Amino acid sequence: MISINAPADYHPTASYKYEEKKSSYKNLNGISIFLARYNELETIERLYFLINEDEIKLFLLENKFLIDFLKKTVSEVKGVFGDFPIFLELKTDEEMPDWKTLFVKIKTSLNREDAKKRENWLLEKWFFRQERTIKRLVVFSEDCL
Repeated sequence: MISINAPADYHPTASYKYEEKKSSYKNLNGISIFLARYNELETIERLYFLINEDEIKLFLLENKFLIDFLKKTVSEVKGVFGDFPIFLELKTDEEMPDWKTLFVKIKTSLNREDAKKRENWLLEKWFFRQERTIKRLVVFSEDCL
């Protein structure tokens, strides 16, 4: 038999604290995603009102490049329209069910004519200069309250 000298402070029945290793994944509707991506989705939730939240989140996970675009979009929209709420809504084309479009809806108290002018300015001076992949998936609209 081998004898091992344990340290004087060793107590086998004592409870030892340990740091629980946090997972780097989070579950979203049965899909495991990196926490970093999940945190980015939470940022989008803080910046926008999401009409169909779960569908939008899954769409953004499929099209990750849109997350950074949407973060930048808020300052562009607010710079043109002022501090009005911005909504996101994901719609599917009835004729082509695989085709989805993300609508960025600017709710404003401006009159219809002024709101339309500002929307056109935003599109011409900023949105139309974005990458084609973004323009294929995103549509802007203003909606007077």
